[in-house]
Amino acid sequence: MLKKMLLVSCFSFTLLAGNLAAPSYVTYGADTSVIASGDMDEIIIRPMAEQTEWMYRTIEPNMLQRRLWSLTYGKWLTDWEWVIGPN
Repeated sequence: MLKKMLLVSCFSFTLLAGNLAAPSYVTYGADTSVIASGDMDEIIIRPMAEQTEWMYRTIEPNMLQRRLWSLTYGKWLTDWEWVIGPN
């Protein structure tokens, strides 16, 4: 019984000493005091998604095509597709 108690005590002391001796690494988040104390009108919201716009062209009367243009990257994302006209 005494041997078991001594073994448990030594094991507990080893765990405790190991945790106290090891350096503790603490990471801090970004400073949010500016947002918390500031006026909400000052916060600028920027979209993170790609912005696109459909461009249309008329081939002949009653024939309409469209193509998707990326405003973010400045390039075409699709080929011309028929909106009104031959399918």
